[in-house]
Amino acid sequence: MGIIILVVIILIAGFSYWTNKDRISNNFAEQLFKYPLPPQTKVMEKEQVNGKSLVWGNGGYWGVIASVRLSTKLSKAEILSYYKKAGLFKYPKSDKKGVEPEIYFQDDLKKVEKPEGFYYTTNDGGNNPLHSYFNKDGSMKIEQSTNEHTGQMEYVVQITSDFDYFLNIN
Repeated sequence: MGIIILVVIILIAGFSYWTNKDRISNNFAEQLFKYPLPPQTKVMEKEQVNGKSLVWGNGGYWGVIASVRLSTKLSKAEILSYYKKAGLFKYPKSDKKGVEPEIYFQDDLKKVEKPEGFYYTTNDGGNNPLHSYFNKDGSMKIEQSTNEHTGQMEYVVQITSDFDYFLNIN
């Protein structure tokens, strides 16, 4: 009888463990998915990816990446200004803000496939946190000529973080 009770406790603990990770991951991703879109912009695709070894150098924490691929008539400058006003997103399992959005424009965008799903980087495998588009004085680094376009342009907004999931049972 004691063995059966032990097995049931282990099963319940295991189920709680996995569902808690999913809840934390989903809450993190929802911040981006529910964030209001800029004007003249529509969602092309949303993706959330989770996994232990997903975020490079995370020390074994559970990685979470949420991305939204968008299509817009706005210029790069207008997009960057819009998301600069958004500020930082909350870390998983926290009310503390500190996750900076990454922005990838269609001319420097690479989709990386993993068994868990996909995420985005620059063409050379780097990342583009929002601050990388601005100088220390707050002015934009992009040239005006690259800022002008006609028609639709695609870009990706992505947030990336990780959290300690060991023994996070509610």
